[in-house]
Amino acid sequence: MFKKLIRDMVDVAFDVTGDLKEIVTYRQFVEAGYDTATSTPINITNDVLNVKAIFARFSEDERDDEVMVLKDWKVLVPASALESITLGDAVEDTIIDSKGKEWNVRRYMGIVSGAMHTFHVRAA
Repeated sequence: MFKKLIRDMVDVAFDVTGDLKEIVTYRQFVEAGYDTATSTPINITNDVLNVKAIFARFSEDERDDEVMVLKDWKVLVPASALESITLGDAVEDTIIDSKGKEWNVRRYMGIVSGAMHTFHVRAA
């Protein structure tokens, strides 16, 4: 009950953020097999369109050895926006912002209260 309430509140918060949010495409890469002739994995992509996202800088407390201060961002996405896919470690995935710039997911930092995904991204 509380989890659904929190999810609904996060959705509302993203709706009212105005210019803080942007509409992105979340591109998930999934390994579909292995081509023995070329010794390469066969990947397919799943695109989730019209995802509400907020790009934010890492706070001082959040920075670790992985974060490059001038290049890295964290991206917040409501859990409801990515219900159609199963997120693994997400390190092969890409977020494409509203200007068409691609951001490589460096880390999937988890889901807060089952309501909001947090990704560590760097420009491609």
